Amino acid sequence: MGVVIRQKIKGKGKPWWVFISYRGKRTSRKIGDRRAAEAVASKIRAKLQLGEFGFKKEKPICTFKEYSQTFINGFSKINHKPSTHQSYKSALDNHIYPVFGNMWLNEIRKKDVKKFVKSINERARN
Repeated sequence: MGVVIRQKIKGKGKPWWVFISYRGKRTSRKIGDRRAAEAVASKIRAKLQLGEFGFKKEKPICTFKEYSQTFINGFSKINHKPSTHQSYKSALDNHIYPVFGNMWLNEIRKKDVKKFVKSINERARN
């Protein structure tokens, strides 16, 4: 647990910041002058001791399929040619969704992607 005050850019007239690090999460707040920053830091330390300081709530995690659908139906449809859009959609439907479609985004690891790419390359060779 830590609450530190300092200037991001040192110098007279530059704002003071309060940096908060607690249970692996970090955040910072721009305060203004040093006295105010020290006062805010002491209040935050007290809230951390009581467990009342609230970090921003994490956004709910979605599945790969849900996330990719927003890309395909939004960005890709608007910014790509129809043939490119259809190619992306086809690749997702035929190859990627069967493997990653129902996985949560935070569960997909580098090793999973490497394994998938390796299997695609092996299928292409045969």
